[in-house]
Amino acid sequence: MNRYLLQDGISHAGGFFRKNRVLIALFLTFLLSMMIGSWAIGVAPNTDCYGMESVFEQYLSSRSGQPFYMVLLSSFLAQLVLFVAAYVLGLCALGFVAAFGIIIFKGVSVGMVGGYLYLIHGLQGVGFFALILLPGLFVSGLLLLLAAKECFCFAVRLFRLLLTGSGIEPVRDLKLYSLRFAVLLAGVGLTAVIDAVMSAAFIGFFHF
Repeated sequence: MNRYLLQDGISHAGGFFRKNRVLIALFLTFLLSMMIGSWAIGVAPNTDCYGMESVFEQYLSSRSGQPFYMVLLSSFLAQLVLFVAAYVLGLCALGFVAAFGIIIFKGVSVGMVGGYLYLIHGLQGVGFFALILLPGLFVSGLLLLLAAKECFCFAVRLFRLLLTGSGIEPVRDLKLYSLRFAVLLAGVGLTAVIDAVMSAAFIGFFHF
């Protein structure tokens, strides 16, 4: 009986990985990109760190000096760019390649920010990352993975359409694709709220 249970468990696990292989591949790419970003900031020349210091100081100044609604709006617009890119590139037959490019860019960026905060500001930087940046980054990262998956799958279907003349119903599938991205953008709005709230609540506790 245990053998049958084990086989059944393996079968279900195999089915799960096959069904979600694109999302899993994107997630692993994201993790690897984060590690590369952290490593890159660790071996970067001091001049590059000073450049990031300038950007970080501008970020702190804008977050501290702006009203809540401006922080909310700037957070939303900053995240919107990658989602719009994913949507547009998904409408290209070769957009499945760009889906991984978007995830690599996001992963490297997050890794560099986290690495910089730890390298330059130590435990205070880790606390800043965990309290202010991580909640929004976590949600937006999950949403971007879903957006990249949609981009990849739709682009693959378009590519198949060019090769075989089948595989997609243009009007129906485009509506469904757009609807899914509309839902994801609503999630981006929620992420911007989380980001703005965490900034308002905790940014005053950090002095760099």
